[in-house]
Amino acid sequence: MPPSPRPRLIRLVPLLLGLLLAAAPAPPAAAQFVAGPWLEHTDAAIQEHRTTPLRVLVLDADGKLAPHAKLHLEQTRHAFTLGFVTPNAFPDIYDPDAPGWRIFNAVALDRLTAWRDLQPEPVGQTPLRATPLDAAIAQARAHRLDLHWGPLLSADPFHLPEWAVPLRGPALHDAALGHLRRVLTQYGPALTELDLADQTLDHDRFSPASLRRLSQELAFAAPHLTPRLRFDQALAGGANFDAARAIDLATANQLALSAWSVTHRFSPRPLEHELLHAALDRLTRLRQPVLVSALEAPGQHAVESSANLETLLRTLFAHPRVQGVVFANPTSELARSPDHALFLPDGSPAGPMRTADHLFRNLWWTDATAETNELGQAAFRAFFGEHQITATLQDGSTLTLPLRLTPQHDPDTPLVLAPLKPEP
Repeated sequence: MPPSPRPRLIRLVPLLLGLLLAAAPAPPAAAQFVAGPWLEHTDAAIQEHRTTPLRVLVLDADGKLAPHAKLHLEQTRHAFTLGFVTPNAFPDIYDPDAPGWRIFNAVALDRLTAWRDLQPEPVGQTPLRATPLDAAIAQARAHRLDLHWGPLLSADPFHLPEWAVPLRGPALHDAALGHLRRVLTQYGPALTELDLADQTLDHDRFSPASLRRLSQELAFAAPHLTPRLRFDQALAGGANFDAARAIDLATANQLALSAWSVTHRFSPRPLEHELLHAALDRLTRLRQPVLVSALEAPGQHAVESSANLETLLRTLFAHPRVQGVVFANPTSELARSPDHALFLPDGSPAGPMRTADHLFRNLWWTDATAETNELGQAAFRAFFGEHQITATLQDGSTLTLPLRLTPQHDPDTPLVLAPLKPEP
């Protein structure tokens, strides 16, 4: 009897479904692409770790309780880092008010900060050669984007200046220290974050003692910066375990670092929440924060790409130790395939970016109204970040204040709103 063709047909079903989905029209912006019992847990974790209660007390110009005042609380910026790696020049298609682009509060300068490009010759104290970098920084600052520098150094000799490759030990440390000081002198005040080094899992060019002294110098010279050590491809596979051990070792060696950076460019295949969550738990078992940098999670077709990104963002935003995410491929010139870019050449968001925009500007975004009770009180629950709150009293007078909510916010202390008494 010949074998039944049924198993072959079953194997063909996912392929046929993928082809049909790939040819289907782009899904609507607010579509949800994931399902499962894990969603309930992540939603609860997001409410617990990314929001805070906010009590408001409204007084009138005479300092008396103001009942029935109308309140509007509107978020203007997330505390959670949302960034993108800029191409070799700041993207012309960037529009801070447009869907997709409007979620961003940070830009990573990875493509413009390689040591070998900034200092191709050992030229002592000569300023770094960085004209494209200067222009990108100026544009990012004009849009109030936080600036992430990194990696400053690389343990991979391929990414070192040619003149630095033969150096070892104290000579390499002195060269690295000189480079660190030049970067901080020229750009330190503008920076928010800095990855001290990468490729340390695969190369031992920088000793723990050297990294410790460099991190100590960085902590002293730029206390406003968040310094990190970067681990590549560390959200899955063996590198995830290697990075967890490296974090343990770095802590034991007393590096002056309290945060880490991990990158990952996933292959086009479905992602699983449980595996991602377990990988994050391994990286943060010492309760230190992690920034996910240079993230790319394409699928084999448009719907799978959106599902992958939604799975990732829900998992990352729900984890209390994740400080943010930086996307590796905003434009087609950075993506491994044009189909993997987050934005189309005209600047409009591709399907996965529409998903991200929906999550961070609709689902995880505070835009709420309330009315004070007879005691002039009202309550909100708001996401961490920057907000604007407006109170309209019964006499028609209004008051608008900026507000920053952080995890250190005391929910038992009310925010008092009171207009100034007019001049007699």
